[in-house]
Amino acid sequence: MPDIKYEIRLIVDGNIELEKIFELENETFNHPSKARFLLEKFFSHKNEIEQEFSHRERSRENCKLRMAVCSKYDKVKREI
Repeated sequence: MPDIKYEIRLIVDGNIELEKIFELENETFNHPSKARFLLEKFFSHKNEIEQEFSHRERSRENCKLRMAVCSKYDKVKREI
């Protein structure tokens, strides 16, 4: 059975335009158990990232990020 590639997908308030801007920061891994490092990396930079997007979205006071672990071939598996 071939490895299924999973990725960390960041969703910025459901704003597709902002999601695409952040898409280049997505990282891929072979198994969800390998996501721990990526989760720690995400949460260590979460406030900084939210502030950056808040500046880009002048119409919003705050910009919240959500994170999902999903198969590259399927819909979202688990939202974090």
